[in-house]
Amino acid sequence: MTYYSLRLIYLFETLAPVSFLHALLFVEKVTFNIFLLYLHCTSFDQAPPEEKKPLYLQWAKLEEDYGLAKRAMNVYDEAVRAVPNSEKMAMYEIYIARAAELFGVPRTRQIYEVSVLSFPLSL
Repeated sequence: MTYYSLRLIYLFETLAPVSFLHALLFVEKVTFNIFLLYLHCTSFDQAPPEEKKPLYLQWAKLEEDYGLAKRAMNVYDEAVRAVPNSEKMAMYEIYIARAAELFGVPRTRQIYEVSVLSFPLSL
């Protein structure tokens, strides 16, 4: 091996961890910026009713992938209260399915109780 090839190997071995760390920090920064986009740039209150469900589902997916499962459940809980009545049942189904997958069946009982109370009785 020549001096230059040894020098390149040395530089690669010493700079690779730094580059990996920079790449990791970049990914975390991008993730944080996406989260800020959801929180600050997109106003859920001002969004048209037909657009709220996809926004909340994307936000919950982001929380599941890069945040905490508990925060994702909070997003789903907020979503079932914010979506129009025509989409409420579908939102509850998604919420219950995700809760069962992330926390198990006992957590779904609480959601079922709230969902039953949120729909009026029709005879």
